[in-house]
Amino acid sequence: MNVFKRQVLKQLGIALGVVALAIVIAQITKRANWFSAPAPPNLWRPLEAILTKPNRYSIS
Repeated sequence: MNVFKRQVLKQLGIALGVVALAIVIAQITKRANWFSAPAPPNLWRPLEAILTKPNRYSIS
């Protein structure tokens, strides 16, 4: 159980890091114009898959 919990926390950390990096890059390149429009769903689909189904990615 401890290994599973650590795996999920690691994935959450990676996901948050990726989102933060994307926000920073968008801020620098497009001056936040990208955020006034709704986010494209295909951008969030992989992130949703990771966050909602951690069992698929964890070591059993």
